[in-house]
Amino acid sequence: MIAYRPTNVFENMGPLEQDLYESAGPMLASFEAICHAIQTCPTRCFRDVPSELTKEFPALLFDYLKRFKAWKVPDEEKLTRRIRHALIALYQAENQLPPDEPEDSRLKVEFCTQIERLRGKLVQIAGADALRRFDDERLQGRAGDAAAKSRPQAAAAASSGGGSQSVLPGRMSNEQLAHELLLDPSFQLDEDGGCSAENPVYHRIRESFHQAFWDSLVDDLKLANPCYVRVLRVLGEIRDGLCDLLGKKETSAMNEVFDLGAIKEQTEQGRFVWSCVGTLVLSVVEVIKRVQTPKREEETAAKWAQVQATLEGAEVAEQPRAFCKGLEFLLERVNAMRIDAANARLRLISPVIKEHGIEYERGKFADKLNDGSLTLTMTKKWMCKVLK
Repeated sequence: MIAYRPTNVFENMGPLEQDLYESAGPMLASFEAICHAIQTCPTRCFRDVPSELTKEFPALLFDYLKRFKAWKVPDEEKLTRRIRHALIALYQAENQLPPDEPEDSRLKVEFCTQIERLRGKLVQIAGADALRRFDDERLQGRAGDAAAKSRPQAAAAASSGGGSQSVLPGRMSNEQLAHELLLDPSFQLDEDGGCSAENPVYHRIRESFHQAFWDSLVDDLKLANPCYVRVLRVLGEIRDGLCDLLGKKETSAMNEVFDLGAIKEQTEQGRFVWSCVGTLVLSVVEVIKRVQTPKREEETAAKWAQVQATLEGAEVAEQPRAFCKGLEFLLERVNAMRIDAANARLRLISPVIKEHGIEYERGKFADKLNDGSLTLTMTKKWMCKVLK
């Protein structure tokens, strides 16, 4: 796999990965030559393999194993940290579920399944001792988790209607948007891209995963050989989000600021230093300030002042977290701009929905009846659940 399908093994092709990849080919070629010689030899015995085929193999194997260990140790450390953050988020999210959440609810089952899967991965990668240490640390912090859980629990349970499964939606579909506009022509998306009437359980669960991602990203940057793979993905998402919102002139300027190829090259060569971080974040902020809606100006300025102070005052040990704070701020501002653009489009289509919305919903209702996704039995169950 390493020699012939490296992209299936490596997250990125850094110096350690490149060294291992380059050593795998010659070692495998030597091994295959030895195997071929054994198969074609009349005695099919290793001692009859010509010495010129075997003399270099031990050195090649030793070099490969040495490079494999050099890559494997930091890679396992990186994966172990990521799994721990994911497990913490899953346990915290599970704790946010209402007390009356059914054991067989889709969300409960999904959490349990993912927890078991990641616990198995942790044992596989870091060993049983790593899992025991994780469990010990989690149990020691249980009092704090329980306190955080108990504060909003009663209100969450009261508003959840006996389960959180129905209040954990994704983005609103076109059909949902049309329905909301039909009921309220002035309807608009909230800051999260959904309806502001969502259950607080959903927000707390989402926050658990949100925080886990950024904490995990900080750990990637704190490694002895920092891993920028996911940082580059976040930068790509920020750039693509801005380019979707900008005109041609601003997009051209944005691509110059966000030359991901050059940034990737700098990270691989160890030239992406702290001054590069400050310059990059500041350049993007200036673009955001120019194209955001006027109502966002005060909000952006206040948040940027906090982030800027964090970036400028960060000691070396805190620079990874400060950088991630900057990325989080940029991504949050881009998402806010996307919501503003979506709400502007809703205002444009609202008159159309007012005139044709009922016809549209009747068509969607008929489609669901025809494909069997809506039945009388399901409707009765839904009505009984709502009326309880």
